[in-house]
Amino acid sequence: MMGRKTSKPTEIEQLDAHIDDEQLAAGASAMSVLGRQSQQVSDQLGYELPYERERVFQEAQFFMTQSAEAMLEAGQRVILMKENEPHGTFLEMLDRLGLHERTAQKIMQATAKFWSPKLKSNAKAISHLGKTKLYELMLEDDDELIALTQGGTIAGLTLDEIDRMTSRELKEALREERAEHRATAEVLNETTSKYNKLKTKQARIAPPNEDDIAAQLRSETGAHALTAESYIRGSVRAGCVALQEHALENETNHDEVMAGIFAQLERAIVEVRSELGIKAIADGNPLPEWARDASVPLAEQ
Repeated sequence: MMGRKTSKPTEIEQLDAHIDDEQLAAGASAMSVLGRQSQQVSDQLGYELPYERERVFQEAQFFMTQSAEAMLEAGQRVILMKENEPHGTFLEMLDRLGLHERTAQKIMQATAKFWSPKLKSNAKAISHLGKTKLYELMLEDDDELIALTQGGTIAGLTLDEIDRMTSRELKEALREERAEHRATAEVLNETTSKYNKLKTKQARIAPPNEDDIAAQLRSETGAHALTAESYIRGSVRAGCVALQEHALENETNHDEVMAGIFAQLERAIVEVRSELGIKAIADGNPLPEWARDASVPLAEQ
């Protein structure tokens, strides 16, 4: 019987045991920053639970089938997933939800808009309008949206009127309002541009005298007054017409609201006029009213 060969001991390759402490520290720091950012997003959205992928996904899945108000709840979860997951994983989760990336973007934008600290307390009053109308209202100013929930108007429309109209009608009304604002701004910009060009041209010819400066100041002040007047005759008037129509159709009364608005405008004019000592009527007399009826005649020069 032959003796068993003695086997050689297996040679184990020595692994490089060097650990890059700086790289580990950088990784830990990045994770810490990511964690703080995730918590900050949760705090801003009012989401109190710690992020957990499947729970947040299932919540989003549930809210996707509900009302427009629930759509904002779903948007909250979609934002959380976007902030906490790698981009590829986030896209996979959108696919599982049946959401196109562009649609998800619109939902996140709506949530960020209507659940901002400034608007969140008023979001419920707007969310019943439906998803499509919420998307249309996203571009409106926060203060105007708050005013809308408190009885004001946007594009001359009250909240009830927006609720009754179709999404297409709302889109058209908002488009017309924005076009009107753009046109007004373009006219003012064009006027200002022409004036600046003329001013530059005159400056090349000769330095301005006192009459030129006075004319310039009068022109600028008049332009500001024209802007204020255009808003009163345009947007404010349209809002009051809408309130009157609403009152007729619904047997209600908005007189106190409208009277308050105009009283506020009139009070502003009276206060500024009083502060600056401006006379009430432009009658061509340069003397202030207090000097016209003075019993003591002015000394002859």
